[in-house]
Amino acid sequence: LFALFFVACESDDNGDVVVPNVSTGVFVLNQGSWHQNNSSISYYDFTTKTTTTDIFSAANDRGLGDGGQDALLYGSNLYVTVTESSVLEVIDPKTGISKKSISIINENVTRQPRSMVAYNGNIYITLFDGNVAKLDTTTLTIQGYLSVGVNPEEIVAANNLLYVAVSGAYGAFNNSIVVIDPTTFKELRKIEVVVNPTKLVADSQGDVYVISNGDYGTIKASLQRIAKGTEVVTKIE
Repeated sequence: LFALFFVACESDDNGDVVVPNVSTGVFVLNQGSWHQNNSSISYYDFTTKTTTTDIFSAANDRGLGDGGQDALLYGSNLYVTVTESSVLEVIDPKTGISKKSISIINENVTRQPRSMVAYNGNIYITLFDGNVAKLDTTTLTIQGYLSVGVNPEEIVAANNLLYVAVSGAYGAFNNSIVVIDPTTFKELRKIEVVVNPTKLVADSQGDVYVISNGDYGTIKASLQRIAKGTEVVTKIE
């Protein structure tokens, strides 16, 4: 279970998916089995307590792909990253129909899109090839790429900045949160944390919380807080 967001959905008499613009349930992005090409989107209605499965396939007569990773509802679109398929799906949340399927590759090599955040009309996407992509939500085109390090994971927006958890590779884990200026789309600095950071969340006060997985050996997993303004890192657990 990778992403939840509010919007309602029901089925018509023909079995086609209809998604009215009301807020009575949640969509759920299902990753599926690795390399089985069976990612899907389900919907749970709080009122009827029923689940509609595989909404994307029903609306598009094709599967979502392999490795559904993150979903983001922003403006009039639902954005879904499908890592192993290296695709960003742009979906109409009212109908479930794909508006655009964006292949994210580099000279026929997959970039593996992971996590997303919306900021000021753009979607920023971490890519497992070591970059962050910037998508213009008006044109639905990628405006550029920024190198941040091996295997970037989650990304959040706070304090008019972007924060990226860069995990590194097994045996050579990274220990940095990369700070990006979204206006110039350039790296400003790195914040040192416990090795192998993967999860990020920003609170309403502008503090950013980080979960680092450690090295799965001597360095243990840790929850840390990056303070707004000073960017001082405090280990919470």
